[in-house]
Amino acid sequence: MSLLSIPNNFSPLTTIQSALVDANFSAVATAVNNIDNTNIGAAGLYATNLIPVSTATATFGGAFGYKFYPASTGQVPLTVSGVAAQTADLFDVTLTSGGTKAFAIAATGGATFSGSATILGPILITGTSGGGSSATFVSGNTGNSMLFNVPTGQSYSFAVNGVGVASIGATGLGTFSGLTAGTGTVKGASDGATNTYLLPFYTAAGAAVASTGHAVFGSAVFSGVNNVAVTLSGAAVFASSTSYQVYCSFTTVNATHEVIIAPSYGSGSAFTLTTADCANGTAPTITATVYWVAIGT
Repeated sequence: MSLLSIPNNFSPLTTIQSALVDANFSAVATAVNNIDNTNIGAAGLYATNLIPVSTATATFGGAFGYKFYPASTGQVPLTVSGVAAQTADLFDVTLTSGGTKAFAIAATGGATFSGSATILGPILITGTSGGGSSATFVSGNTGNSMLFNVPTGQSYSFAVNGVGVASIGATGLGTFSGLTAGTGTVKGASDGATNTYLLPFYTAAGAAVASTGHAVFGSAVFSGVNNVAVTLSGAAVFASSTSYQVYCSFTTVNATHEVIIAPSYGSGSAFTLTTADCANGTAPTITATVYWVAIGT
C-alpha cells in the first residue's frame, strides 16, 4: 500500500504553508529562487519585512551599497524621523563601523561636522544660534575664527536687513557704511604692499569729522617764480574749495624780509601756492621746493 501524495506546483507569489510540506520540492526551490525585485509584486515590501543582518543594532551589511529612489518627482527619497522627546541623534555618519563620527544631525536638528566641510554652493544662514538672536561662529583653535577666501577679482559683502554695511573689494580695500548714528563710508589707503591705514579726523571739541575726511601730501617746485598751481585727482579730490586747508613747511628770508607761502583755493581739486613778502605784501620770485599737506573733506 502506498501513500497518496497530492503534488502542488508552486509558482511566483505562492504562499508556502506548513500543510504543503509534502510537495513538489523542485517547484519550491524554483519559487524561492524567483523571489527578487521582479517577482515581489506591485505593492513592494513593507519596511517591517526587511530583516537586518544583526537585529540588536539594526545594521544592514549588504555586499552592495544602498540607494533610495523616489517613485515620482513629488516624493522625498529618504526621510529620517525621530520620536517625541528624541534625545539621540537623528542621523550619524561614521568613518568606519562604530568609528569616528564625521557628520551628525542632532535631535534638535543641528548639524555637526567633526572634520572640515567643503560646500560648493552658496550658504544661507537663518534663524538663531543657541537660543539667542544671532549666529555665532566659534573656532576650536587660537587662530582666526573665520577665513573668507574668494577667487581673484571677486569681493564679499555684509548686509543688515538686506542693506549693505560693509564690503571688501577685489583689491582688498574695505568700505564700511552706516557706522554709529550716522551714515557714510570709511576708507583705507593701501601702501601697495600689505598695509592699509585709517586716519580719523576730529574737531577741536572732539567731534568726529565726516567719514569722507582725508589728507593729501605733496610738494611744489618753484623755479624762479612766485606761484605754482597744484592739481588733485582721484581719491585726493576734496568736496569744494572751502572744505579743506593747505599747510606749507616753507619759509625763507628775501633780502631783509621774511617770505612765506600762502595758498589760494580754486576748487576741491585745485589750489595755488603763492609767495608773500611779510613786510610789503609783494610776491617775490624764489627757487625752492615747497612741501605741503592738505586736510579736509
